[in-house]
Amino acid sequence: MSGLNFNKLSKAILTRSAQIYPQCQQWTPTDWACALGGEVGEALNLIKKLHRDDPGGNARALMIEQLGEELADVISYVVFVAAQFDIDLDEAVVGKFNRVSDKKNSSIKL
Repeated sequence: MSGLNFNKLSKAILTRSAQIYPQCQQWTPTDWACALGGEVGEALNLIKKLHRDDPGGNARALMIEQLGEELADVISYVVFVAAQFDIDLDEAVVGKFNRVSDKKNSSIKL
């Protein structure tokens, strides 16, 4: 998927979800927020284990790959929460990034 942006990602996620998880179409914003929290928790648990256990070699690489998958799940659930409130994530992320740049006197803008 080249040229990925939140609008393209959101449309794909929401369309696929309606297709394969029709039972979730009745979920409330609270349901989606709880699901998001669960995915964040899974990512944090992997980070904790990476820090606590300090696995090496292949085990570490596998855990980092799993962390990437959990972070991808987090992004997917952010899309679901944003959709519940009609938030345009492209607009929200760019706006927030640029406001922080302005506040911190950074020339880096989106």
